[in-house]
This record gives sequence, C-alpha cells and structure tokens, in this order.
Amino acid sequence: MQPLPETQVSPEILVPRLGDYLQEIGVLLPEDLQRAWDYQQTMLSQGKQVLLGQALIQLGLIDREILDQVITQQLVSLQAALREANRQLEQRARQRSLDLERRLMQIRTTADVSQTAISAPDSNELLQQVVAIITHQLGYSHVSVFLADVTGQHVVIRETSELSGKLVDKREWEVGSQSIIGWVAAQRQTRVVTNRSESGSEEDDNLLPTTQSAAILPITIGEKLIGILDVQHNLPNAFDADTVVMLQTFANNIAAAIQNNRLRELHQISINDIKSLYLASHQLSQAKTADEVYQVVIQTLHQSSYISAVLRVGQYEMRVTDVNDPQGTHVIRASETIMHRSTIPISPVEVENLMASGAPLYLTPTDQMLNIPQVLKSWLIDLDCKCLALIPITRSGKLDGLMIIGTCEGLELSSTALESYISLIELASSAIDKIYALKKMEKSLATLQTLNTISQVIAVEKDLNTLYHVVHNEVSRILGDVNFLIATYEPPKNMLNIPYLYAEGNEQLVDPTSLDEGLISVLLRTRQPVMIVEDVSNHAQELGVKFEGNAPKSWLGAPLLVGGEPIGAIIVQDYKKEYRFDEDDQQLLITLASQVAAAIHNNRLLEESQNRVAQERLIADIASQLRVSTDVDTILRTALLEIGRSMHASAGVIQLEVKN
Repeated sequence: MQPLPETQVSPEILVPRLGDYLQEIGVLLPEDLQRAWDYQQTMLSQGKQVLLGQALIQLGLIDREILDQVITQQLVSLQAALREANRQLEQRARQRSLDLERRLMQIRTTADVSQTAISAPDSNELLQQVVAIITHQLGYSHVSVFLADVTGQHVVIRETSELSGKLVDKREWEVGSQSIIGWVAAQRQTRVVTNRSESGSEEDDNLLPTTQSAAILPITIGEKLIGILDVQHNLPNAFDADTVVMLQTFANNIAAAIQNNRLRELHQISINDIKSLYLASHQLSQAKTADEVYQVVIQTLHQSSYISAVLRVGQYEMRVTDVNDPQGTHVIRASETIMHRSTIPISPVEVENLMASGAPLYLTPTDQMLNIPQVLKSWLIDLDCKCLALIPITRSGKLDGLMIIGTCEGLELSSTALESYISLIELASSAIDKIYALKKMEKSLATLQTLNTISQVIAVEKDLNTLYHVVHNEVSRILGDVNFLIATYEPPKNMLNIPYLYAEGNEQLVDPTSLDEGLISVLLRTRQPVMIVEDVSNHAQELGVKFEGNAPKSWLGAPLLVGGEPIGAIIVQDYKKEYRFDEDDQQLLITLASQVAAAIHNNRLLEESQNRVAQERLIADIASQLRVSTDVDTILRTALLEIGRSMHASAGVIQLEVKN
C-alpha cells in the first residue's frame, strides 16, 4: 500500500473559500478567479498541484503581501468562529446536562408520585403528598388539585400549595363555565398557558397574579371526570410537550389512586350499610306507626359517618326531628342554635315543589342553592357541609318528610355511597304507605261496622235521643274524642234546635235559638258538606262567616237532607288539632247524615201519624158523648172538658155568638 503523499501545510490550506473572499472584498474580478481555476486544472493535468494563492501570484493577479494579509484576516476570523463554536458546544453540553438532570428529576418525581399513589392510606393523604412532591421536587410556584363533586357539575379545590404566599380565594368552579378550569373539566382536555404576559390571555380566577405559564390537566377515569390538576409557574414557557406528558402521568396516577380509595371506602361502607339496612328493613317491617318508622331511619343515620338531619312535614312548616353530627362539634361550630331549632318556617308545599321529581337533590352550598327558598337555604348552609343530598320521604306519593345527608371536609359523598340511604328511604316510604293503608283499611272496616250498627239501631229504635247517643259513640270510636252535635232546623220559624251536644267531655243542653249566619247556615244554604282543617277563622270568613270567641282548629259538618231539603246538620269539631279530619271522615259524616236525617224524618212522620190518630180518636169520643146529650150546656161542657183533657189544659172557654 502506497503511503499518502505528504502535503505541505500552508496558511492557505486552513482558509476555505479564499477565492470567494478575495472576490467579496474586491481584490479579484470573477474572470480573474476563473483564470486562476483554469490554470490550476492545467497544472494538475501536468502532475503538478498548485494552490489557488500560488496560481494567482504566478498569473500576476495578486502579490504575496496582499495574499498574506488576506490569509491572516481569514485565520483570525476562523479562530473567532472556532471559539464561538466551542462556546456553543459547551453551552449545549451544559444545557444537555441540565436537561438530563431535569428528566432524571421528572422520572424520579414520577416514581415518587406513583409510589405515593400506591401507598397513601386515603385520598386526603394522597393529595397532600402529591402536591408537596410536585411543588418541592419540580419547583413549580403553585399546585392545586380539584375534585368533582357528587353532582359532576362543579370541581372543588381539595388540596393546594402555599408557596405562592396565599391560597386561592375561589374554591369551586362550575363545569363548562367561562374559565380555564371550567373548560378543562367540560372538555376533558389539557390547556397550557405558555406566556401569559405576551399572549394577553384573560385573567383567570385560578391563575395567581405572578403566574406566567400554567398547565391545567383533567384527572379522569375513562370519560368520568375525577378532578383537575392545576400547575403554575412564575416563568414563561415552563411547560413543554414532555413536561405536559409527565404531568398527565401524574394526573392518571392520581385518578387511579382516588378511584381505588373510593372503591375501598365504598366496599367498607357497603359492608356496614348492608348490616344497617338489614337491621333497618327488619325493624321497618315491624313498625306500627309512622313515628316508629322515622325512629328507625334516625337510628340508622346515627351509625353513619355523615352529618344527617331528618325533617317532617308540619302544618305550615318543616319540623326538625333530628340533627346528627358524628364528629360532635362540626354542626355546633357552624351554628350554635341549629341543634335547637325545632322548626323551619317554610311551607311544605314549597319543599314538595322543590322535590317535585321525587329524586334526591344533590347540592353544594353555593350557586346550586340559587333556586332554594332563602329560609331553607340558610338552614342548610348552617349545617356547614361541603356537599348535601336531600332525599324525600313520601306517603302515597306526597312529601311526608326529608332526609338530609351531608359531608364535611375529608369525606366524599358519592352517588354510589348514597344508594344505600336512598334504599333506606324507599323502605321507609313503603313502610309508611303500608301503615297508613292498614289504618285506612281498619278505618273502612270500622266505618262499615258503624253504618251497620246505626242501621240496626234505626230499624228498631224509636227514641231519637237514644239514636243520637249511638251515633256519637260510633263517631267517637272512629274519630276519637271530638266535639259532636246534631242540630235540627224548623224553616217556618227559622229556629235551630240542638237536641244533642257533646263538648269538652260532657253532654250539654242548649236552648233553641234562631238560625244565625254561622257555618251551620252555610250547610243548610248550600246543602253541601264543609270541611276546614286549618286556619278555620280565615277560611270561614271566606264563606261569609265570622267566629265569635275561639274558633276550632278543625271543623267538619254535613247537612241533614230529606228530599233535597235541609232539616238539620251533624257536626264534629276539634279545638286542639288541625288536620284532624280527612276525606274519609267527611264521607263517613255524609253517610251518617243521610241515615240520621232519615231517622229524624221517620220519627217526625210517626209523631204526626200518632197525633193524627189521637185527634181522630178524640173527635170520635167527643161526637159520641155529644150525641147522647140533650141540652146545649151539657154539650158545650162535655166538648170543652174533652178538648182540655186531650191538650192537657187546665182551663178553657167556649164563646157563642148570639145573633138577634
């Protein structure tokens, strides 16, 4: 193998593109440079290698001094270029080293987050450690984690760093709202702010004043939104594509860990709830009254970890039956009086309209309460819960009560966890329906028995006073101890008789009186029953009646009709309790009224018949005695004596008109 020929090293060799440079500075013309290149080729064909500079000198196109100066300038420029290249290489090497260190830190941080996700005992500890790891190891200025509430309509801050010097004031964002957080939550996509000052992006509630760049990432399981990871930096362009991928890995780890924790918690809750529900279902099946049903519900709630309350429908308000705080101080801290408030002054109709769908209502104590009446809203806010669920307790499809479940910080309220409590209320509502259905059936049987008893009495009893006692006793057996009266009406005299009155535990005698403009007059005028079970005074005024003295709390009356014409009325009243009577009671009274009216009418017909027979017998006796009398005085004396005897009169006078 032939050794490579030795090449003499000259400055010209170290300076590339000499010809171009000479042409650029005006030393050579293009045609001169072409002559030199042609000369080089000619010499090369002769086996001689001539450098460009040598060719230029040999052709007389440039002298040695100018060539040396040009080469020197080129060498100086080349040296500067080499130094700059070395500097850039060193800088790239340092940057590469920093990038490698940053990647190693990211890998280490990813491993730490993964380990935390596996080992954290609960979601609270998980979020605290993850925020601390991201903040301290990666150097971001602010990190927050939001979690979706049970409705899925809001995300709420659950953990946030304090390196920024303050916490974010706003703690809740609506999914789909005009904000970065709302957009990310709705779209389930990452948003990156690269340079806030240059892009002129709108000030967002979740971005701190010093933030220049940020990455907001969804925390999801499939399509289900778990929460939001919000990472901010006070330098621009802090989030490149690799960093975003790393942060998304963090978000995925957080999602998986939270989901696992929830499943573990729900598994434990489910076991406890199954036990509670089994016991509660057994107790509910044995409950005899609605009060016992509510007591079972309250006892079951007391075994849970949630703040709870039970409300029952009152006359004009919701009655607070129970408030339970398992931590013992949470509710009292929020309001020292809430545990002692026995009623909430809100119409049950308003609450029923609020729960019109019959499904549970999930709330957070902010904008989701906009449509809730202020009185109820204030009471719910006083519970100081992070999230609330209102579950209606029904009777025959209508609101009978309300169960409230709430969470404080550190306890999740998921729809899965609520399923057991919804099942409990469904069982309770069914038990109440069965209890009232049984009572209604028993009442119907009692009513039939009552009607049968009264029918038998009417068939054999001729004394109305005895009949009135039987009717009163049967009514008391069904309706309880209520005031009871039977009134009869004499249209020609416009007189009202009270043959039977039971009030304040005693039978009372009442003198006949003229018919006034009371509720009895309404019954007789309209020939229709009247039932008023609340605010009797005001409702009576609407009918044109004004009560004198204390008005009863409940009033029910039915007219006594014969052939469509009123002959009296039967009335029951309660001076202590509103809603004392219902439609079944009204129907009972209407039926009794028809029987009593028939009995009174038959009694009157019997009396009229007996009186007519007595009168005819008297006339016959008088006529018989008059036929045997011979003088006028005897005839007159006999007639006056018999008439006075029949009328139980002590004296009488017969006047004769003497005509001239």
